[in-house]
Amino acid sequence: PLGYQMDASYYYLKLKWRVPCGPNSVITFPSAPSLKPWYWWSWPVLPLGIVWHKQRIKTVGYGAEIPVVLIESALYLLVLVVTRFSRPNITKLCYKQPEKNFIWLQTMVKMAAVWSMLAAYMVP
Repeated sequence: PLGYQMDASYYYLKLKWRVPCGPNSVITFPSAPSLKPWYWWSWPVLPLGIVWHKQRIKTVGYGAEIPVVLIESALYLLVLVVTRFSRPNITKLCYKQPEKNFIWLQTMVKMAAVWSMLAAYMVP
């Protein structure tokens, strides 16, 4: 039927649906592979991503992912606590003046961090 399978790019052209869209419609996201609503960096930006998450909460929900999120959070906090107790003065290392011969090493580490952040955004 008309308006059953809707491409999200039709919505983003005018930020409203230009064709009839009913309650049984399926919204597809083929246009931009990195802006799918299920990627964490895209759903707060795109209005259809918020609609997609509301619909997912109504139908499937996020109950299956809650234990994984809690385990990952606990591991992250454990790493922070262990690091803090093993090296309590580690923050003082951040305030020291860098030596001249380590500037190139710090620059390379910063560039590697920037490249890995860019790769995290580009590769799903």
